[in-house]
Amino acid sequence: MDFAGLGAGLDLQVYLLSGIGSMAFVTLLNSEPNQAELMVGASGSIMGLVGATGALMLSAWRRHKAVTAKRRLGAMLLIVLMQTAFDFMVPHISMIGHLSGALLGFAIALLLRDRLGAPLRRPTEPDAPAR
Repeated sequence: MDFAGLGAGLDLQVYLLSGIGSMAFVTLLNSEPNQAELMVGASGSIMGLVGATGALMLSAWRRHKAVTAKRRLGAMLLIVLMQTAFDFMVPHISMIGHLSGALLGFAIALLLRDRLGAPLRRPTEPDAPAR
């Protein structure tokens, strides 16, 4: 499946790298001697896909002045802000994991400049897969 708009393979890479990276950030920033913490979930990876979608929307808005991309970029920012507000209100939720996952996904997608700059394919092109 294509969640962030990069294609299934690149979406999977963003998902995995954001998840691993966000766990590394949480481990590095929250480590206290002699304190065991349990971390579960895929929220860093999911927020990585949100961040990657935001990067795609920012790129489309800047390149093509696409109004829809601007609105969707706003929606991605709203998701991150709502998640951050929720993280402040609920104890034992990793705000660092969520924010670092979103930032990593955003950065990874921006680093994929060739893919972001590629022209969009129309389904009517002969070699485009049928949907």
